[in-house]
Amino acid sequence: MVIRRGFTLIELLVVIAIIAILAAILFPVFGKAREKARQTRCLSNQKQIALAIQMWTQENEEKFPTADDKLWSTLNIAAKALQCASAPPQTANAYCYNDFLSGKAIAEFNNPLIVPLTADGAHAATPSSTPPTYDNIMYGAADVAYRHDNKTSLIFSALDGHVETTKRLLMLYGAKLWLEANAGVTVDSANKISQWADQSGMGYLAVPDAGAPPTALEYRPTLASGGPNSHAVVHFDGVANNLILGNNYLVPNGGGLTFIAVAKPGGSNGNLAIMFDCGASGFQFTMDTANVGVSTLTYGYPKGKQMWQAGLALGAGFHVYAGVIRFEKNAEYVYLDSNTTTKYSNWASMTLPARTSATEMNIGPRTTYLTKGPTCIGMQAKGLNSARSFTGDIAELLWFDDALSDADIATIQRALCAKYNIP
Repeated sequence: MVIRRGFTLIELLVVIAIIAILAAILFPVFGKAREKARQTRCLSNQKQIALAIQMWTQENEEKFPTADDKLWSTLNIAAKALQCASAPPQTANAYCYNDFLSGKAIAEFNNPLIVPLTADGAHAATPSSTPPTYDNIMYGAADVAYRHDNKTSLIFSALDGHVETTKRLLMLYGAKLWLEANAGVTVDSANKISQWADQSGMGYLAVPDAGAPPTALEYRPTLASGGPNSHAVVHFDGVANNLILGNNYLVPNGGGLTFIAVAKPGGSNGNLAIMFDCGASGFQFTMDTANVGVSTLTYGYPKGKQMWQAGLALGAGFHVYAGVIRFEKNAEYVYLDSNTTTKYSNWASMTLPARTSATEMNIGPRTTYLTKGPTCIGMQAKGLNSARSFTGDIAELLWFDDALSDADIATIQRALCAKYNIP
């Protein structure tokens, strides 16, 4: 009689454990492979769309197509090319075209490598509004979708036709200044900064101000490692070191201005420490170092009037600071990030006194403000008060010559918090 011996309980448990271990190892690999395949398809789709836009532009006096709901049909884009496998199911239109390009000539853009043409995303259309908006057009940062690599990156095509995956923030609506410590910084052997190149495409260079006290170039900020999420930072020691944009001024347009910075304020010097002063228009973003962590937004305009808006203390460490000024007919609204936990919304607002005349807020020609100095980073413009030097680290700094919407600001802050691993 043949006795058939089965598996013991221990043997079965060992086999199950081995299978579980193999599954734990292989499933993430399979997931990454699937995501890589989705990205490859998405890259191909946007490459096709970018080529179609480029061909249309070449045949239409070197001007980009109009941003409207007929764009994809005008370009004869196939329906399958508008679908992204990483987008939610049943998404017929997964990509959007940059509204900032609508009707403009190619020659207007001097850095086609960084200006987005298309990107992952979709806009919440309002076809009945005036003017109408459409789901296949991106009007601001809130319209892009970070849907790849576990929702940490997006795919976009640029004006030059190349397509790439990026975790970086896209400047969809024309930032006028974009300084990032990880890019465009030139240093000497002691890591002292000789120039910090603007990444916005405007071509600015932030350089040491040898003409303002102190005149010695050793008072330059330092490029340092060990910033948030292993990023570099530009360190200001509070001893009158600063950078200026040559003889350039940043002047807001009729709608307002927006300033956003990833920064960590240093210790107290009992004074206001000016992180950024755009010079001509009187706008300053400062840290009240007498009360460490309190951020202050200042806008001083013609006829001597001035408004200060102080926010709540955010404590030590890096934060995404934001300041917005909106110019309206009878008042100027000042917004400042002021919440210790929800850094993306929940703004504090205050209204300036009504204008006494229709022209009171007119900035005037730049030559009117030559004594105020060019845009300055780390100190008051032209060293008017060297005691107001900024102490701390700056990882990234953005300036827009318009008052961005709350949705765009929220998207930018979320992206920067994710980029720098800021809670």
